[in-house]
Amino acid sequence: MRSAKLQAALVKRREAEQIKYQKSAAVERYYDQWGRITSRYESWTTPQYYREAEQALRKREDEKKKQEALETKRQRLKDLLQKENEQLQKEMENVSRPKPKAVSTEILEGIRSRLHSAEEAKKRIDLEANLYSKWRLGFDKDAIIMDSKTSHQAMAKLNWIDRQVELQLQDEKDRREQQERELKLCEEVRRREELLLEKNRMREQEMKELRSMQEVHMAELKSREQEANDLKMYEVRLKTKKDEMATELEQLRVYNDLRRDRVVAMHNLRRIKMLLRERSEAVRNDLQHDIQLLQRISIDMPASSDSAEGIEYLRRKFQLQHDLEVEQQMTIENMYESEAKHNLSKCEDKWNSEAIIREQQLRCLLEDRLMDFETKLVECTQRQRELIEIREQHIKAIEGANQRLKELMSDKSRDEFVASSNNSQLQDLLVQRDGGQEGMDSRKQTHRRPSTQSSQRSSTFSSIFPFDDHCEGGYKLTKNRTYTGSGSETSTSSEGLSAPRFGKKKLTLIAEQHLFYIGRCILLDVSDPVFDVFERFLLRDVVYQHDAHSSPVVGSRDCTESFLSRCVPVRVKDAKIDSPNFEIDT
Repeated sequence: MRSAKLQAALVKRREAEQIKYQKSAAVERYYDQWGRITSRYESWTTPQYYREAEQALRKREDEKKKQEALETKRQRLKDLLQKENEQLQKEMENVSRPKPKAVSTEILEGIRSRLHSAEEAKKRIDLEANLYSKWRLGFDKDAIIMDSKTSHQAMAKLNWIDRQVELQLQDEKDRREQQERELKLCEEVRRREELLLEKNRMREQEMKELRSMQEVHMAELKSREQEANDLKMYEVRLKTKKDEMATELEQLRVYNDLRRDRVVAMHNLRRIKMLLRERSEAVRNDLQHDIQLLQRISIDMPASSDSAEGIEYLRRKFQLQHDLEVEQQMTIENMYESEAKHNLSKCEDKWNSEAIIREQQLRCLLEDRLMDFETKLVECTQRQRELIEIREQHIKAIEGANQRLKELMSDKSRDEFVASSNNSQLQDLLVQRDGGQEGMDSRKQTHRRPSTQSSQRSSTFSSIFPFDDHCEGGYKLTKNRTYTGSGSETSTSSEGLSAPRFGKKKLTLIAEQHLFYIGRCILLDVSDPVFDVFERFLLRDVVYQHDAHSSPVVGSRDCTESFLSRCVPVRVKDAKIDSPNFEIDT
């Protein structure tokens, strides 16, 4: 009977266990099926999915930017290649273009001298033709010599003295003006140099200030860069701590779930003390686990913070509870089975309440730590953005200083170029002034001292006017002359000159004042209009009188041709009057 009951109880117990196993298996199959169904949704809602999606998007954007930069660079290189090809084509055209043959300086100088000599020869020929045309009708050379010997020389000497005085006054005036110009030029140069020195001093001072400001900005950039690196390292540590706190919070939740699943009571009274001892040991393990968790949380935490004080308080509290549980272990060993059954529910209530309190306190502590880490991460990110803005400001300031330095350097080079060009212009002016002074001196020397010229000019002067050479020995002047009519002249001396007469043909002599005016015009280096006057007077006063049965007068033409045969064809302006070789016969 008893064995049957035991067998029935055993069967019943096995059935209950089988039912319980089937129920748990059904529950597990249910959760496995729905876990597989909702795995895709869970993968969509995990942070890892969003992080991977963000990384993929960032990677695509980076690839797109790289492609755009590469395309821009390729286009720039194409443009540069096209410009280089165009420049090379222009250079090839310039190289292949035909160039004139190189000619030496001696050949060019010879060409210039030949052209100049040809031009001078043409001018001499024109002057000779003009002179011959003016003297083509002839005149009485002896009468001209007789009337103009002393008068034209006296006038030439007076004009030479007046010209020398005028040149001396003009020299003094030019010298005073030149000194005034030099003083003004020196004052202008001095003032310009002072302005340039002051401008250079201000520019150097500004450049020095800009360089010092750049050094300050560079030092600030280095310090901000160091601070940014420190913030990055600090951000990495904060993220690591945050992940650790999140892991600890998850482990705390899992651990508490496992603790709640423990068996609360047993039906076998003989094993109540063993269950009580196991529960006490589990509680001590929970307390030890919580104490270790507090120790892990308190790592790298400043001792002066409020969280450190709370952690220290919880650690002492948990340690005290652990010590009490150790003492209670000895009490449990001395209990009876009935007393253990009576105290089991009380201990379970106390342990559950204490575990719930510990869980809440630890969860609050971990959540506070997570909030602190998130706040610090936000502050770190904000500070990094501020550092980026500060760095951009410093970089803009440095770029502005660099731009200003470039402008100052360009201004300095431009001022130096202007100063050098002004100096070169001043030197050119001085050289031109010296050259002009030398030219003026040479001209003055030409006017004042014709004795230093070649003998050709003196011979030319004497050949054009050979009056004085033949006047002393070959001719005698008449002192008393009277004019009768328009063409007759009477003299008191038998040695005086008279115009030749051939029948009814009579040659009227040139008036004395006209001849004196003509000689003075030639000696005073007068231009062509005065020679026109000379020709007009000559043609007006020389008259040919003949009848139909008489021959033309040839004596005056012969005289003119004999005079022109002794003349050297030179420019009229070469015959100067300011020669010290002239002497006035008194």
